[in-house]
Amino acid sequence: MANQITDQEIQRQQAVQNTIDAKVKAHQALTDSDIEFICPVAFKEKMTKSEIKKLGLSKHYSFVPTSRVINDLRTMGWNPVDAVQVKARKKETNGYQKHMITFENDSYKTEGTTEYPQLLLTNSHDGGNAFTLSAGIFRLVCSNGLVIKTEDYGTSRLVHKGYSFDSIQKLVNDFVATIDETLTRITAMKEVELTK
Repeated sequence: MANQITDQEIQRQQAVQNTIDAKVKAHQALTDSDIEFICPVAFKEKMTKSEIKKLGLSKHYSFVPTSRVINDLRTMGWNPVDAVQVKARKKETNGYQKHMITFENDSYKTEGTTEYPQLLLTNSHDGGNAFTLSAGIFRLVCSNGLVIKTEDYGTSRLVHKGYSFDSIQKLVNDFVATIDETLTRITAMKEVELTK
C-alpha cells in the first residue's frame, strides 16, 4: 500500500513537472507554486541570525527574499517564465544556493519573432553571490532552445546589505525606454535582402 502512495506521488510530481516544462517552453507566466516546485530556494522568506552565523556571513548581511523581487517585477509587468537553481555543493548550503529567474513582458511578445526582451534575476542566500538583475534582448539561435544575448542593457548588482525597489525600477525603466528602438532596428535589419 505504501508503494502505491509513493507511486501516485511520483506520478503527481511528474505531471506537475510536465505542466511547468510546457509553460517554460511556451514562455508562459509561471505561478508562485510553479516556481516553488522547480526552484524552492527562491521562496525562502527569512533567515535567522543563527542561519547567518552558521553560513559564516557578515553581521551586516541583509537577506533579500527572491520572492519579493519576483512580486516587484510582476507589478511592473514582467512575469517569471523560467526558474532554475544549482545543486548545492555542500550539505550546509542546501536551501541557500544560487538560483536564477527569467522574466518576460507580454507587451513585447510578437507571434513568430525570435528576439525578445528578458530580465534575468540571479540571487543566492549563502553569501556566494550578490543579487543581480540583468537586462537584454535575447535571440533563439537553434531548434534545441539555445538562446544568446543580442543586446545588453546592463546589470544592477546589489550586495546583501539592503534591497532597493527604486534601483530595480530604474534599471527596468531604462531598459524599457530603449526596447522599442532596438526591436525596430532588429526588424529593419532582418528585412534587408543580401545579394551575393
